[in-house]
Amino acid sequence: MNSSLQVLRACRLGLGGVVQLWCRGNNFRNILSQFLYSKKGKNLSAGNPKTIQYCLLNNGKDDIDEVLIGWFDNYAEINCHGGTTCAMAVMEMLFQVGFVEVDSDKWWDEEVEDGRVNRFIAEGNLAMEKTETMLQASVVGKSFAVGGYLEKLNYLGNEEVVENLIRSYDYAKFVLREHKVALVGATNSGKSTCFNQILVRDCSMVSDVAGTTRDSVSHNAEIASLQVKLIDTAGILDNANGVDAVAVQRAGKIIADADLRVMVLDGSRQL
Repeated sequence: MNSSLQVLRACRLGLGGVVQLWCRGNNFRNILSQFLYSKKGKNLSAGNPKTIQYCLLNNGKDDIDEVLIGWFDNYAEINCHGGTTCAMAVMEMLFQVGFVEVDSDKWWDEEVEDGRVNRFIAEGNLAMEKTETMLQASVVGKSFAVGGYLEKLNYLGNEEVVENLIRSYDYAKFVLREHKVALVGATNSGKSTCFNQILVRDCSMVSDVAGTTRDSVSHNAEIASLQVKLIDTAGILDNANGVDAVAVQRAGKIIADADLRVMVLDGSRQL
């Protein structure tokens, strides 16, 4: 492993209540211990491997954050408050003493090269960092158990194990992908109102004037525990021309590319 000090953002900032920063490298324990303080302002030493330590991180002048640090043989896991402000402040503190941020691929490639994890576990951790919903995280978490089934493949003719692996792969592939859902219909049929109601926020302009939505509006959402890109398309017009013709053409491409198309109809108008 590269002896330089490395820090990995093990989850994306701003998505949860906790941000995990993983730190490793030459003498990382002693370097981190200089920032560890109790609430009474006393210096703390780094914890033993496989222990969790509650402490304040202080850069020598100011308290940065209250954190939980998990200590392991070759890295430390800093759990700081969610959002972006605290995590970036902690990272800035680490940068000042020589830590360098690395991406997930580099981190896990080196873990595999050093023999600490196998490629299966590394790929699972990479997938976990990209999850958006609790269902996705649950599916990825269960995938780690699949490693035990792989050993059974050594027995020739175990078709049941193979079939179970195929089914679990198809389900995981479905859960982990983004699903494009397009709201389609004639002008002024209520697509934008429906769009805003589903998202519980005013993302798309609504008016009684037909053709208000000239270009598609999209927003990410979690629906039925799935990661969804909801799209409000421009209303479909017969004999459209000018800007309306361009809007209808763009809407057609989006509709064709959608995984699910939801037709919105105005019940007060003749079909």
